Amino acid sequence: MVGNEKVDAVEVGLKTQPAPGVTLNAAAFYDYRDAQVPVIVPLGNGALGLTTTNFFNIPKSRSAGFELESTWRVTPRFDITGSYSYLDATIRRGPRLFDDPNQPGTVLIDLAGKRSPTSSRHKFYVAGLYDLPLGAAHLLFAGSYAYRSSAYYDVFNSPTGRAPGWSQVDGRITFVSPSQRVTVIGYVRNLFDTRGYVGAAGNNGTGATGFGQLYAYTPPRQISAEIQFRF
Repeated sequence: MVGNEKVDAVEVGLKTQPAPGVTLNAAAFYDYRDAQVPVIVPLGNGALGLTTTNFFNIPKSRSAGFELESTWRVTPRFDITGSYSYLDATIRRGPRLFDDPNQPGTVLIDLAGKRSPTSSRHKFYVAGLYDLPLGAAHLLFAGSYAYRSSAYYDVFNSPTGRAPGWSQVDGRITFVSPSQRVTVIGYVRNLFDTRGYVGAAGNNGTGATGFGQLYAYTPPRQISAEIQFRF
């Protein structure tokens, strides 16, 4: 039986304009109780590789950190935006659970001090937008770079549950007709076809390093176009 997840959130923010055309914002702190986390559990004989996912409550965990956001209007037609966040998400008090789902009862793990699943310590983002006028029409060029540091995808912080940090570059070109009724957009996601991670686990559900590792990846490079009509 899994109890309700409760969140007591406190946020302190600051918004500034240190120079003309420049804004700088900062903020954040969060505190969780009885967070619900998934744990892979074997069904019957672990050698068969059959598993299920059960949810457990973590009595106390904390996510504390800060985020900086900034925009800079370099020229009336060129804007730059960026953000950086640092997050210290750790389990403060938790139950003693089994580390290796395929070998229950052999290794008891104290979860206190472990990083919370899916939480990256560092995230960075920067984007630029340039507006090129073509008479009454507009041609917009946009690009962005995002980085996310490594993260664990299990509460045990096992080597097989850790995914490396990764980055991604996106680009977009937008044409807006003089009447602004027709917009044509061409964009590419993951321009350099880099490998991003959204999950990690041991092979066949085991946390033992000798069993190998499975990753869940972000989509590869995507090139698309669309046209919009306004009536």
